[in-house]
Amino acid sequence: DKSYYCKLAEMLGVELNKNFYIGDDREHRYKITKYGFYVINDDSMFYEDASLNDLLLVFKGEEKIVKNEMWIPENDEKYFVSDLLNSDLIHEYTWRGDEFDCNMYDRGLIFKTKEEAIKMSKKMLAMLKERRNLA
Repeated sequence: DKSYYCKLAEMLGVELNKNFYIGDDREHRYKITKYGFYVINDDSMFYEDASLNDLLLVFKGEEKIVKNEMWIPENDEKYFVSDLLNSDLIHEYTWRGDEFDCNMYDRGLIFKTKEEAIKMSKKMLAMLKERRNLA
C-alpha cells in the first residue's frame, strides 16, 4: 500500500526522503516522505510541515522541481562537517548511515573535503558576527 505522499513523489519524479528545491529558491530544501511533505530553511535545523501551496507553482508550470545532487558518502567513507567549537573549524566522521549521519546529511552539513567544511564554517561565523553586530 502506497501512501498518497509516495504517489506524489512518483508523480513529481523525486525520491522519497531526498532533498529537492522548488525553482530558484535555494534557501528552502523540501522532501517528501511516506508521512508528509516537509521543508527546512537555511536558518533552521529541523524540518517542518510544508504548505502544499508551495507545490501549486509546480503544478501550474510556473516553477520546476530541482533535485539536490548533494554528495553522499559510501559506507565507511570519511566525511567532514563544520564544527564551530573546534579550533580547526571541522570534525571528521566515518559514514555509517546511522541517525547521526542522516541528520548531518539532511541539514546539508556533510562535505567531501576539509576545505569545503572550513569554508562553510567561516561563512557561518561571518553570519553570526553580522547578527551580533546588528543586535
